[in-house]
Amino acid sequence: MKNIFKFLFILFLGVICCACVNTVAVHELNQKASKYLEEGNLDAAIARLEASVDLDANVYESRYNLASAYVSAGKCEHALEHINVAVELNSKEPVVHYTRGVAAQCIADKIIKEHEDGSVLSSAEHQHYVDMIKIANESFDKYLSLAPGAEDFQSVLGLIKQNETKIGQNSTMQ
Repeated sequence: MKNIFKFLFILFLGVICCACVNTVAVHELNQKASKYLEEGNLDAAIARLEASVDLDANVYESRYNLASAYVSAGKCEHALEHINVAVELNSKEPVVHYTRGVAAQCIADKIIKEHEDGSVLSSAEHQHYVDMIKIANESFDKYLSLAPGAEDFQSVLGLIKQNETKIGQNSTMQ
């Protein structure tokens, strides 16, 4: 019986030690990523943040920073994946909703940019465009409700209105 208790105690200590090591490693990776972001080295920052997420997928800061780095790199689909998780982890943080809106807006803008030659959006592309604009507007609206005193309040409100107009204009592009 004593051996079972010793085994369970050692197992418990091992789990606690692993958790502590992961927490330290995640923190160090996030610190390195911040340094790379300041230097403008997006690829290195993304690599560190991906490693951080691999170690602990439930750290809000890692997900948020990774999404922000992906937006900066123009990889908005990846950004949206990670920012959606960040929203689940910390939905009370205004900036996470703003970043989600930016990622969705970026995806919508890319869809339209692919048709600058005047070609018509397929019905699937049009629906994806509308979905992304709606996600952007919902996210921007949530941001404004959580940060009513934000310096960019009027400009974000303007984005929402522009997006509503874009949906109307692009209904004829289908």
